Amino acid sequence: MERVEQDESGVRLHLADGLVHEADLAIGADGIDSLVRRTLWGDSPKREHNLHIFGGYTFDENVETEPGMCVLSHTRTVQGSWTAIRDKGRDGHQ
Repeated sequence: MERVEQDESGVRLHLADGLVHEADLAIGADGIDSLVRRTLWGDSPKREHNLHIFGGYTFDENVETEPGMCVLSHTRTVQGSWTAIRDKGRDGHQ
């Protein structure tokens, strides 16, 4: 994506190949150097967030989750999630 335009009618996403996609909404899930974020709020320096990330997975059959389901929960200070996964024919959880 090269450019984002927004007005009262919606949003236009200008792609590198010259195509323009129009939509009612654009979700800025394009990473730490987000073009969507910079377009809406301007450029800002990266800052320390003091995040601590712990991850893992299990193939334990006693854990019950729904395949294809992801649960995400958070407060102002803690975020937690679990996701059903499938690897080499085995169901698991992360």
